[in-house]
Amino acid sequence: MKHAALNLLILILVILGITMQFFVLTGQPSAPVPAEKMRQLAAKLESEELYPQAIAIYREYLAHPALNAELRANILYRIGTIYLEKTQEYQNALATFIQISDLYPETKIAIEADKKKVPCYEQLKRGFDAQKKLKQLTDLHPDETGTGPIVATIGDRKIYLETVEREIAQLPEVYRTQFQTPQQKLEFLKSKLFNDLLYDMALRKDYQNNPDVRKQMQEFEKNLLATRVYTEEVRNAISVSPSDVELYYKANPQEFTTPASAQIAHIQLKTLEEAQALRQEIEQGLAFEEAAKTRSLDARTKDQGGVLGRIYASNDTLPGIGPDEKTVAALMALEAREISPPVEHQGRYHLFKILEKSAAHLPPLQEIQAQVEQRVRRMKEEEKRMELTQRLLEAEHVKIYEQALFAHTVNEATATSTP
Repeated sequence: MKHAALNLLILILVILGITMQFFVLTGQPSAPVPAEKMRQLAAKLESEELYPQAIAIYREYLAHPALNAELRANILYRIGTIYLEKTQEYQNALATFIQISDLYPETKIAIEADKKKVPCYEQLKRGFDAQKKLKQLTDLHPDETGTGPIVATIGDRKIYLETVEREIAQLPEVYRTQFQTPQQKLEFLKSKLFNDLLYDMALRKDYQNNPDVRKQMQEFEKNLLATRVYTEEVRNAISVSPSDVELYYKANPQEFTTPASAQIAHIQLKTLEEAQALRQEIEQGLAFEEAAKTRSLDARTKDQGGVLGRIYASNDTLPGIGPDEKTVAALMALEAREISPPVEHQGRYHLFKILEKSAAHLPPLQEIQAQVEQRVRRMKEEEKRMELTQRLLEAEHVKIYEQALFAHTVNEATATSTP
């Protein structure tokens, strides 16, 4: 009996061995591949840019029954993103994101899947669906409130005449005056609509999440917030009293004094001899204006009797000719109606006439009150800014390494200038 039982056990073991060998030879797996191994393989294929193969393995991974809803939704989101961003299969991408919304709406990734539908619609040229989905997801375009007639609609968003007129009123005056007639307002409305539609399209294309755009937006946000604090801490903290204005005016008259000036005309000639001879003719009675029209080489001014413009004691420029400090000083020393000796400038000779002169003049404070107040405000603002800068540097323990900055700058300049 013992021998019979032993023989039966041996027979069973032999059959099991043959069966195992059969599975090995026929390629049948001895056990299912663990789910995590499948996920890792799919991720590796994706990293190798083998996107169709990665999607196939991700879908095999989804067949494992033990996966929870959150994990399934995340894997589907990964598949949809590959379709959208890597293989540009927008229909498959949209279908995958819809699958997440319908089958796993309670998962955390479902909201992101909804957002991904927008660029899918946009790429499939379904702009209306994209706009509709975007409006469901965001409130970036709340219904505008206003009174009066509706002048345009974008989908179900209304734009009122009052809104258009309010935006025009907020423009700087130089631009505001360009949009007063009905036709001009229509052009403004079209421009506004075009800008809004471009903005909507940018959102549908998900440009707001583009790294370069995000960086620019962050920089803009930083500047906007910094400007807000600057306005509060510096500009709004300044007060300018009438006594401040009067004191500054009396202490700094040179800033508001109109310098001495002279209106001049000229005759341009080729040689010194011609200039000397013509000056003698003018002294003998020839009208300077007539001589300029008939004898001057300067075609720009001869028909106007040689009139050039105004020179100032504080400026070394001859209008229409160029910088010439020595000549300007000599002309300012002449009397009204006086003719200058010949003056050489860049190979040509000039006779100048002083048409009229104005002495230096300090306007009364009442005439330039606003200008003086602006100067005082600017001065106080700069003082306040420097004070705030120093306070912040000390409070935040900021260290500036000037030597490193200067040394690096000098080295760069030396390297640039080296041939």
